[in-house]
Amino acid sequence: MRQPFKCPECNTKFLSGDSTKQITCPGCSYSGARDSFILLTKKQRVCASCNYKWDEYFPADSEIPSDFTCPKCKTSTESTVLNVEVATKTGYLELTNDGEGKWVGAKNVFELSTGVQTLGREANPPKADILLPTTDGYIGRCHIKIEVKETSNGRIKHLLADCNSVNGTYINGIKLNKGEVIVLTNNDEIKIGHTTFTFHC
Repeated sequence: MRQPFKCPECNTKFLSGDSTKQITCPGCSYSGARDSFILLTKKQRVCASCNYKWDEYFPADSEIPSDFTCPKCKTSTESTVLNVEVATKTGYLELTNDGEGKWVGAKNVFELSTGVQTLGREANPPKADILLPTTDGYIGRCHIKIEVKETSNGRIKHLLADCNSVNGTYINGIKLNKGEVIVLTNNDEIKIGHTTFTFHC
């Protein structure tokens, strides 16, 4: 998977492949180890004045500011929406990578329901609400938690967190920090162990 980076020399933003150990900036040709570049995360904003939507990139390990100036109508505001594609119905997870052939069940779509549900590898006794039929040992028996709740305006939010798993959880190629909770948006990619799901709402 390609990830967004920013060059520490000229601030050019670009995509680079996961496995690349040495990166060369396409803007200034600066070359260095992956760790010398700034890893970015993409978030979507929407202007409350004109409803214009656009993507912005932020350092993955920093707090995302709420204030912005709309690039279309130039309105400055401290009111923004990140990940604007909030659902109007409960979503579901679809298996998109079987963990290198570790998937052993026929079911590959998992409906989410209102409330809190945990997901993890099938075990005896079971440790999660939604059991995943896989032999992917890098998936914990209780790996992630998704809370589905209705907001005051009738929208549905899907909040995902890692359940202190050994191997962590990746959203769109970026690892969640301990205790971090993110709002899922349509087509988000969730990777646990060697197995990948796409969230739909």
